[in-house]
Amino acid sequence: PIIRELDLTIDFAARRLTVQRPAERAASPRNFFWLGYPAVAARTENGRPLLLGLDTGAARSFLTLAFLDAAGVQPSGTRSRRVGGAGGFETMTVQTLDAASLLVDGWRIRFLDIDVHDQNVSSSLDLDGVLGSDIAAGRALRLDFRNGRFELLQPS
Repeated sequence: PIIRELDLTIDFAARRLTVQRPAERAASPRNFFWLGYPAVAARTENGRPLLLGLDTGAARSFLTLAFLDAAGVQPSGTRSRRVGGAGGFETMTVQTLDAASLLVDGWRIRFLDIDVHDQNVSSSLDLDGVLGSDIAAGRALRLDFRNGRFELLQPS
């Protein structure tokens, strides 16, 4: 819960975390929400709205079956993957997409060889995927809960 009281900038390229006291900023559309789990509003390339979970502790992002429907795409293959966390790990067969992209706050996020499977994060939210730390490789990520802003930034 403390993360909801902070304005964080994680600069993955510089390996630096900046913690600031949140302050009211000029009005920008909210794209970051606390729904019992941090969530980011996004869009498919064809303009359909998406709701993505955010898990900065996850090394890899993944998409759900709902993303396939929203984006109008079909999986390109399958593979076995170990998934899990503090509660344990399991091996499961996941679908894959050779490439996928989505739009968040003016940024196009492209994924190559991304997993597609049922969400295993929150039973109370219907998510279209979960963003992991891979989306910010080589750049910075700002999380400002007070102003409802999720922003990808150029590295400092």
